[in-house]
Amino acid sequence: PIDKVDYASARIYLCKALYLIRSKIDYIKGSISNDSKEKWDNDQQVHQLLLELEISVLVKLAFASLGDNDPFNAVYHAFEALSSPLIDRIQLEQYRDLALSYCLEALCMIGQVGRARDIAERYQIQSHSFYDFVSSSTSGEDQKKEAKMALAVNNAVTLVFQDNLEGAQMVLEDLLHRSPDFGPAKWNVLYVLVRKQKLDSAFNVLRLL
Repeated sequence: PIDKVDYASARIYLCKALYLIRSKIDYIKGSISNDSKEKWDNDQQVHQLLLELEISVLVKLAFASLGDNDPFNAVYHAFEALSSPLIDRIQLEQYRDLALSYCLEALCMIGQVGRARDIAERYQIQSHSFYDFVSSSTSGEDQKKEAKMALAVNNAVTLVFQDNLEGAQMVLEDLLHRSPDFGPAKWNVLYVLVRKQKLDSAFNVLRLL
């Protein structure tokens, strides 16, 4: 495990890296219009790579801020990553989903659960792969239903992070009451029951998997 001092040190190094990346981005943006065609193409490629690297650093800063018990900066850095024009590219889906996860956790830490719920629902519906619950073959209504199911699981996981096992179990059992075949809810409620040492109930759930 990484202690608070390590998280704080990581944030310092990441902030320095972010400054250097953004300085290079600004330099390229300032000179790109004066380039020859060949250099313009090369600068465009470098610019795209730097923007992707910027997203990576911002996501890591959001994570380090959470570890350093600074949810406000975690939200700030996660939103910066989510606001990037490249964030919806297929190859960056992992960064988008991580940024969203860190943002939701941080918002819940500062008591903004309603805002977290709204943000999660919006991004989950838009995401191509968030939790792998929404496939391209489903209708618009099915996508909305599955996104809400994913949101419920995410809310339960956030409650587990906060050691609110009772709240997590209530969310998951309500979801299973409405969607009894939803696998992610079964696995997560199984985990909660084991954490609560309710082994008989856990075995009952396990038989249904």
